[in-house]
Amino acid sequence: MLRSLAALEIASAALLMAGAAVVFANARFCWFNQMSCGMVEPLVAFFAVLIAVPIGVAGALHWRRKALAGLLALVPAVAVAVFLIGQARQWW
Repeated sequence: MLRSLAALEIASAALLMAGAAVVFANARFCWFNQMSCGMVEPLVAFFAVLIAVPIGVAGALHWRRKALAGLLALVPAVAVAVFLIGQARQWW
């Protein structure tokens, strides 16, 4: 059970990092949304990386069967998610 959770965490972290790379590259090369290119993309990519890194670390720890350390590694991802929800509620 712990290995399947670890595989899901590692896969989701890899997808978030790939998405952040695409969004950041869009900020540089302006493939989409050419009216406001480079304004929001670096911010979105930064927070995607901030969420992806702790999830990847937790997945690596769960893969090594360190359950408590893996759960503790998710605390920064939860903190970033709570911060983003607060920011989104403030912006809109």
